[in-house]
Amino acid sequence: MSEPMADPFPETPGEREKRIEEVRALIAESGKFPVELRDEIAKHAGEFIEARITEGSGHFYGGQLGWTSWVIRNDHLDFVAALAPVASAIAAYATAVGAASPAGFAVALIFAALAVSRKLRAKSASLDASDYGLLMALKGLGPATPQQVADAMNGLRIYGRGMWSDQQVREVLQKLKTVRLGDGSIEAFAVETPDGRWSANGV
Repeated sequence: MSEPMADPFPETPGEREKRIEEVRALIAESGKFPVELRDEIAKHAGEFIEARITEGSGHFYGGQLGWTSWVIRNDHLDFVAALAPVASAIAAYATAVGAASPAGFAVALIFAALAVSRKLRAKSASLDASDYGLLMALKGLGPATPQQVADAMNGLRIYGRGMWSDQQVREVLQKLKTVRLGDGSIEAFAVETPDGRWSANGV
């Protein structure tokens, strides 16, 4: 029976788990994340680390060509921190109309947006923070009118700075209908139904 082939890029045992614990500590100690969401976000700590392969220049034995290390994606942490307040507002609104767990609901929306961000980055494209906020609202509400989306973006507020209007939502939704990617193709992240409602697409 032949020996199994050695990993050409082995990793240091325990390094991945160590990075995950470091992420959990960052989430717990950082003031960037809403207190009510920290525990739920920490459950996804593995989403914030990434394997990096380094090719060695020296002489290795047993088929090794280099090594694998694990790094913390601070840009992903910053992305989640930026969207957390919006997700909390959407969850507060959705909870008032029937969603069960506001924290879990909010974090699910955030990581759906993070998945879109990764997809766009791979295609040399990006969206604004407000665009991601609307995508989260659409995903959380299902088919919804622009006014319902505005209400969700505003959370339980009835006045204050930065309130979303029906018209502002419509403008962003039109943008999300035709997002141009780095390869020149167009992708629709929001679609409109004949009755004037909108849904998230590919989120």
